Amino acid sequence: MKRLSHIIFLTLSDQRGVALIASLMIMASLAILAVWGITSNLIDNRITVNYRDHLQAYYAAEAGIERARDFLAGLNFDTELQNSDGGDNQLVNSTDINNFPGDDIPLLSNQSVGNSSYTVYLTNDAQEGVTNNNDTNGKVNLISFGYGPGNSMAVVKGIVRKFSLPFSPPSPIVMPGPDVYFEPGNSNAFQFRGDDASGGSSVPTVTVSNATAENSVRNGCALSLSCDQIVSDGVSPSVVADPALSQAGLDDPQQLK
Repeated sequence: MKRLSHIIFLTLSDQRGVALIASLMIMASLAILAVWGITSNLIDNRITVNYRDHLQAYYAAEAGIERARDFLAGLNFDTELQNSDGGDNQLVNSTDINNFPGDDIPLLSNQSVGNSSYTVYLTNDAQEGVTNNNDTNGKVNLISFGYGPGNSMAVVKGIVRKFSLPFSPPSPIVMPGPDVYFEPGNSNAFQFRGDDASGGSSVPTVTVSNATAENSVRNGCALSLSCDQIVSDGVSPSVVADPALSQAGLDDPQQLK
């Protein structure tokens, strides 16, 4: 019996197309990496733009709160709530922002700030009921909608409460004493005055409760060489001791609180 042996020799001519396939795979990998890099960059850029737009909307809403707070100064909350209720004697339920705008009339409508804007609504506080258009406790809510670029929106809520001191301060600066320390600094860029710029009566610049405190203030002023910068009605410095501070409870921290 004869045994036949076959030997197969592979030559380069038998590997036609391998280099082409390898090249295509490399090019495909590079294309995938390029697409991934471009997509990732676009996503990062979009995230940055969205964040910027939302931040502008948020700051616009904050500006609306501050503007509305200033707008309400000196106004009657009860009247403003009733002016905002849209005529149905009931305010929008502000516990859900999706209830806005409803039929309520904005306190401030479409106010521009840079390339953004805000609209502010007035509602009652939770204690009295947010839809109640009667105010009895001097406290209301502000709901500010800020609108920025790219249809961005932010909502900020603020609470405004009327507050007044139960006494009339006798001076711009009040230090009960007896242990006080007053060092106004030595800059020429400031001046303390008790003069009423609106035409009312002038008051002392600094009021303390006793002579010991008065001397401390005057000594501190003299050390800083700024006595001529504490002025009221031509008197320099204008520092007085008023025992009535103790009688008013202004020298008692707990009573002040």
